[in-house]
Amino acid sequence: MTDPLNTPEVPGEPQPLFTLPPGQSDNTASRGKRLAAVCIDWFIMILCLTPVVEYLGLRELVESYQPGQTPVPMTTELVLKMLAFQYGIFLLLNGFLLQHYGQTIGKRAMNIAIVDLEGRRVPLLNLILNRYVSQWALGLISGIGALLRLVDWLFIFRDGNRCLHDHIARTRVIDLGVPAAAANNNSLIV
Repeated sequence: MTDPLNTPEVPGEPQPLFTLPPGQSDNTASRGKRLAAVCIDWFIMILCLTPVVEYLGLRELVESYQPGQTPVPMTTELVLKMLAFQYGIFLLLNGFLLQHYGQTIGKRAMNIAIVDLEGRRVPLLNLILNRYVSQWALGLISGIGALLRLVDWLFIFRDGNRCLHDHIARTRVIDLGVPAAAANNNSLIV
């Protein structure tokens, strides 16, 4: 099977991941596929984070915010542990796929991938720092983090189907169902 993300490289020249078939002008992933991929990723993260919640004693913390209960204070140490576990699990689950294919598990399941604006694979460090850290940082801003994340997601309804984090990272998400014009067969993408 051919791999649209693995094109032969010409030394010194960046290579696009693929070319579009005649008559097709855009291969941007649909909003529906992107939403489905995010839902798959969230579901997997929730499954993986549930033991962490138990380990860190967060269930008791959440339950202490019920009416009639004295809330347990959230310490900086606990917040840092939560963030470290969350981001560590994300990288363990998705780091290999992001590095080699520009995909998370959800994106792989939906046959979509992250590329730069020229259609090339984005280095892992750039993806993490520019695309994911920007999302995570927006969500951490006290009082308005949820609103900023919502604005990030609502950007997808503009022309080009790109979220705010796509603009920040100069990336886009493509549908790999578009046939590759020049691909080789030595890839793990199936």
